[in-house]
Formats: sequence, structure tokens, C-alpha cells
Amino acid sequence: MAVRMRGTALEMRVSGRYKDLIEGTIPIESLDVEELARCQLKDKNGRFTGKPPSFLPASLVKRMRSEFFKRGDDLFTNAYVTAVQTMTRIMVDPKVDDAVRLKAAQYVVERVRGKTPEHVIVTGEDAPWQRILSRIVVGPEEIENIVDAEVVE
Repeated sequence: MAVRMRGTALEMRVSGRYKDLIEGTIPIESLDVEELARCQLKDKNGRFTGKPPSFLPASLVKRMRSEFFKRGDDLFTNAYVTAVQTMTRIMVDPKVDDAVRLKAAQYVVERVRGKTPEHVIVTGEDAPWQRILSRIVVGPEEIENIVDAEVVE
């Protein structure tokens, strides 16, 4: 692979497996996971030799990364049922420490029912709490109309 600057345009000459990969002769799916992770191709002997390429087309890198993450997602998907079974087994096993069982139970419940929200956002103009607060809190426009008040510490 060679890169040359011509005026303001960048010319890239590509050869070998990289050329075949860019042209689609070699499918991205045929690369092994290490090639995808490194965005570098192995030589004909199945080894990484030389320096990785300095420049690769963004579209090729995007396709390689996409395939890399797809394979990882497939592994998680295939292990999902086993993971749930493991968490459930830990949760109900009386020999397991209570703190570990509680954590497993919490995880299972949160996966089924969803996590308890950390922030609650309440909307609506006619909510009862808003009517109560509006009677307690006095805004700056109402202060002008106050004739008599007592300061309580």
C-alpha cells in the first residue's frame, strides 16, 4: 500500500489482500477476529508482519469494526440464556453467601422489571404537590402585595 500526495488530492495505491478486501473480492466476514480488531491483515503464512498500514479507507475501517462488534454481540446473545440460568442458580442456592444471593436477585429483578429510577421527573400543572407548594412559596410578584408579615426563625 502506498500513499502519495498530488497537489491537494491524496492518491492511495493499494495491492494484495487489502485491494481484494476493498474491492469486495475477499468478504469482511472471512477475516478472523484479530484482523478485525487490529484493522490489519495477516500475510499468506497467517502472521502479522511489518507495520500496520498508515492509511485505510474510512469505509473499510467502518466495515471491519462493524463486523468485529457484530461477532461480539453474537457471543453475548448466544450466552444470554446460560447467563440468566447462572444468575438464577446463584440467587436460589442457600450455600451461597446472602450478599451474593441478594446481588444476583437484584440483577434478575432489574433485568425483568427495570431498574428503579434514580431521578424522578414529575410533570403536569394540576399535580396536588404543585398546588400545595404554590400556597407555601411566595414569588417576588406577591411580595409587593404583602401588608403585614412576621419573621419566624
